[in-house]
Amino acid sequence: MTTTLDTNRTRILANGEKLLSLAVAGRPTGTHPSTVSRWATRGVRKGGAVVKLETVRVGGRVKTSAEAVARFFTDLSANDAAGEPVPPTPTERRRAAEAANRELELAGA
Repeated sequence: MTTTLDTNRTRILANGEKLLSLAVAGRPTGTHPSTVSRWATRGVRKGGAVVKLETVRVGGRVKTSAEAVARFFTDLSANDAAGEPVPPTPTERRRAAEAANRELELAGA
């Protein structure tokens, strides 16, 4: 039986990076293991794309590396300095809509 590894998993294994559990990978930043697991499974939306934490499954356990976590953070912050517009949060959109409605009411529309 042949198993095909995607490029992210191949990179972790090919570079000989030290494998860490998701709980250990989150400790330096004080990140809860569930959050690290979400980064690996669902990823984080960045603009129109989803950035996922690179992982590899070893013996039924999901592992990552410190280098993969560093690449993940770098990917998330790559265009922040370039002035990429950040989409408004749901709360910001709601507040903007409420302000627009108040302006319309004051204008008599």
